[in-house]
Amino acid sequence: MKFQKQFLIRLIVCFLAIAANMHTAQAQQFLFDKLFFGTWQNEKGKMQTYQAKQPVYGYNWNLTTDGYNGWFGTDTGLHIGTSRRTVKTVTIASKEEFKNLQMVRILLYVKNDFKFTLKIGELNITKNIKATKEDATIYLFQTENKSGKIEFTIEYPKPQTKAIYIYSLEALTALGESKDNTPQIEPTKTKSFILNRTLSHEHWNTFCLPFDVDAATVKETFKNPQLREFTGEVQGTTMIFRDATEIKAGTPYIIMPSAEVANPTFTNVVCTAPTPKTVSDPTGNFAFIGNYNPTDLKTDGTELFLGAENKLYHPIENDKTTRGLRAFFRIKDAVNTSQGKYNIDTEQETTVLTPLQKNSETPSHVFSIDGKRITNTPHLRQGIYIRNGKKILIQ
Repeated sequence: MKFQKQFLIRLIVCFLAIAANMHTAQAQQFLFDKLFFGTWQNEKGKMQTYQAKQPVYGYNWNLTTDGYNGWFGTDTGLHIGTSRRTVKTVTIASKEEFKNLQMVRILLYVKNDFKFTLKIGELNITKNIKATKEDATIYLFQTENKSGKIEFTIEYPKPQTKAIYIYSLEALTALGESKDNTPQIEPTKTKSFILNRTLSHEHWNTFCLPFDVDAATVKETFKNPQLREFTGEVQGTTMIFRDATEIKAGTPYIIMPSAEVANPTFTNVVCTAPTPKTVSDPTGNFAFIGNYNPTDLKTDGTELFLGAENKLYHPIENDKTTRGLRAFFRIKDAVNTSQGKYNIDTEQETTVLTPLQKNSETPSHVFSIDGKRITNTPHLRQGIYIRNGKKILIQ
């Protein structure tokens, strides 16, 4: 059966557990029909190696196979073998190394049962896979943050007149909220990223990325979210935020998706802001500061983080690290003020974020550190919680 442009895609998860809510930006990948178009024929049916026409995103690829080039004008994938000409083995390998890969996604259509092998550095994954009735299958592989050249092999038990279609490969580098992301943020180099972070739809999340995300991708990936950026304007003690539709590299934002978003991915983006930005008012007293990596905040009251119930909280000495891919607030005179009230105006709602007051008389609600309300408070497990704006440690 010839592969057509309109096809059904099946998702196969190999050796991993993926969060249910994974949203992928629409973009190109390594498309193997374009990489090897017109470079090979293999009339003899012997193992031969062919080089891609040109590098893509700085990566060169080799194709090694005993199969015949079955492309006949309308295929949208690398078509190897036909109903008359056999194929047994296909290997595609990069010449350059990838860094800190968390996941590899490969789109295939293989007409018979086959053995699949993926190698990245010292990582070696081998699996026997049953053929599917669908026209194409996405195979996902957790790659444990490994670095190295990518090589994958599709092998039939013996030569078959069953075609193999190889469409694309996507290598995903992880950006984590709990690790130093500096090595992964390589300016000017095109990469695909997966963010190890969950964004809640129940409250505002601070957010900062080293690459641009266009309006259409923001809408799709974050499920038509509310997105705000600091204008640099302050009225009294209220910081004015305005509506935004796209994410600019390095700029800090607050965002609230319409539904929870876990581990979003961004395909073929360029990190144009290796250092996160600080957006301040003209006096320099009020600032909204992006951070890519876990960052220790000052505990003198001048640096605040956004937490449960959309409130601003003071960090405490034994727990002052805010996680990465976020932003925090710096208010220089907060330590000296007697009022201690600082609000954020998000245009649609005048004071969405209410600041912490040390002697608050609000009900004694308890929240987890990521802002989720805890209902079974008499039996809290070990960990850090927030009660009435203060962090408590349960041991």
